[in-house]
Amino acid sequence: MTFKKGVRWFSLIWVYLILTISLSKFTNPEITYAIEKDYYTHTSYETVDFKKYYYLQLDNIEKEIYNNLINSKEKFLNEEKITFAIKLEKNQNLDFEKILQKAFFAYTYDNPEVGIWFNHYKRYYSNSNGYLYIILKPNFTTDSNLEFHSVSEAFKNFQIVCNSFVETLYGTDVQKIQQIHDWLIERCTYDDTYSLPNTNNVYGTIINGYSVCSGFAHAFKYIAELAGLNVLYVTGYSYNSVLNTFEPHAWNVVYVNNKYFLVDVTFDNTLKEDNLYNSRMHNLFLLSPINDNIHTVNTYFHYPF
Repeated sequence: MTFKKGVRWFSLIWVYLILTISLSKFTNPEITYAIEKDYYTHTSYETVDFKKYYYLQLDNIEKEIYNNLINSKEKFLNEEKITFAIKLEKNQNLDFEKILQKAFFAYTYDNPEVGIWFNHYKRYYSNSNGYLYIILKPNFTTDSNLEFHSVSEAFKNFQIVCNSFVETLYGTDVQKIQQIHDWLIERCTYDDTYSLPNTNNVYGTIINGYSVCSGFAHAFKYIAELAGLNVLYVTGYSYNSVLNTFEPHAWNVVYVNNKYFLVDVTFDNTLKEDNLYNSRMHNLFLLSPINDNIHTVNTYFHYPF
């Protein structure tokens, strides 16, 4: 999401006008009531594995890359160079950049915590003698700002903070979703400068307290999964009414009470910064993703809603 502050203000006014009637009076009981009464819903009968949602959409080569990344976790945490090779079938005409991009997307979308290390690795590949060689080199600098001597220590501290918060959650799944949403909004500020480190991953969002849309969406998925909830990290575009165009964005879709709902922590967070937070905190919280006029998903992956 790349709003300048003035543009974001006008966009928020548009959001405010569109959603005033249906959402201005939402409180905890009303949100629960809306779900129980089947408002803002779209039901899918597909069986979905939320933890491997994107992995299951990969081809065999992409899955092998993804699995190698998963199996390299300890090397990532130890900041080691990582190399692996994928055997290719003969006479294949492959777009290796597209293959790698899709595998990397699936790896980070399914596993939000990996951004703590994967965002700080440079990635290289070559194709020779019937193999695709992939090389990942650590590129941690003083700008990485993990606040610890090692990635491993930073990740352990991150886990402690997240687990401690999850232990405080109570009530129904809907109530837990709202508590996670509100915790992230209270804890974190949107980075209007787009220059701070780790704002696109869970560490910057939860530990450093600054984020952009991808960081908010990754953080929401990570915490929600720790709490046993079904959540997808979703990318696509959000509508900018001032420029009359859609801009890159990331948000979440939750599956609760057999229905899909949209949650956009980023949009709700910006209301806090524009002094609309107390009254408009849940503008883009638990909406039907099929009826939303602000977001459109990309076509890189398919979705069950």
